[in-house]
Amino acid sequence: MRLTFFVATLVVAVALPACGGGGEEEPIFGPCVVISNDPVITIAAATTSASAASSVPTLFLGQLTYNGLQLEPSLMTSPPASNVRSVGAALECTVPCGFGSSPGSYSFSASAPGMAASSVSVNASYARFKGGCPAFYSGGASISLRLDPTE
Repeated sequence: MRLTFFVATLVVAVALPACGGGGEEEPIFGPCVVISNDPVITIAAATTSASAASSVPTLFLGQLTYNGLQLEPSLMTSPPASNVRSVGAALECTVPCGFGSSPGSYSFSASAPGMAASSVSVNASYARFKGGCPAFYSGGASISLRLDPTE
């Protein structure tokens, strides 16, 4: 009985500090989490390829995949997403907008009223990682899109 109590106390004494935040942050006990402060993909700008190029304020993103797997658009609207909402089988993006929190290979079609759909592939990752517990990712991929008018 005393040996069991000693082993249990030793496990708790060793395991809890490994999960704490430490440093200047408040300690956090439990499983260590990784928080994405920014979307992994940000569409910073969208323009037309017409001779009088102009900004495209709203995009529709469809056929979303992540590492080859089809994504449900409604799942892409949770934080850290910004300026996106699920509309049927697509994401409506008010530029600038961002989505995704996992680094990897994303593909989607981007379209807008009066514009032809364009296929987009992005190998997205974060530029910064702040370790610790919790850990933080920031600085996702920033892209600009150029759409062609429909004929």
